[in-house]
Amino acid sequence: MSKTKSMAAWLSTEHPELEDALGDALKAADRQYAVSQPGYGKSGDALAGAGLLDSGYAAYLAGIAYATRQSSRAQAQRDLRRKAAGGYASYVSQKESERQSALTQVTNKLLQNGITSEDAAYTLALQYGLGRTDARRTAQNISKINGSGSAQLRRTVLDNIISLGMRAEYGKQYAMVCGLSEEEAERVAQVAEASYLAKNLGYSSYANMADYYDRYGQ
Repeated sequence: MSKTKSMAAWLSTEHPELEDALGDALKAADRQYAVSQPGYGKSGDALAGAGLLDSGYAAYLAGIAYATRQSSRAQAQRDLRRKAAGGYASYVSQKESERQSALTQVTNKLLQNGITSEDAAYTLALQYGLGRTDARRTAQNISKINGSGSAQLRRTVLDNIISLGMRAEYGKQYAMVCGLSEEEAERVAQVAEASYLAKNLGYSSYANMADYYDRYGQ
């Protein structure tokens, strides 16, 4: 599974026209800056004729020209981000969905094959296409699942879903793959989703897995 590209890399490959537009806007700002210099053209001649080219007034005009250039360049950058934001957000969302689906599929393969060794699970997860970080976490989770009794399985699965950052849809699929019933998987996924939202909204005191598990119940 390919890594999620940075916005710059995504733009280069998916929307080079936006990068070209940014380049044109930056060049235009530079050209405007050049012709706005106190010594340029007829205005420069007029200042020179009045003996003001080296004056404070000329320095003031140069400062305005520079500030205008910087403002134009910054606006061009903001315009690019605004135009790219929606498409890039959709791309990132799609890549995350692919990642979470891959985590569930790889976990399913490992469990179906009866893999109990963390090292073996890690090696196979890499072969199945996971990145190193996800492969390691998946291997650790497999080890936890294999070591869990039936009473502990729900809590272990909940912990795993939260650690992998899975959203509700994939959390439920993952929980069922790990051996929970559909009803149990639904409840665990809802608790994990609440934890995910709490973390992303900054409510850290409510984002602890154990807190949610206590609310979920034994």
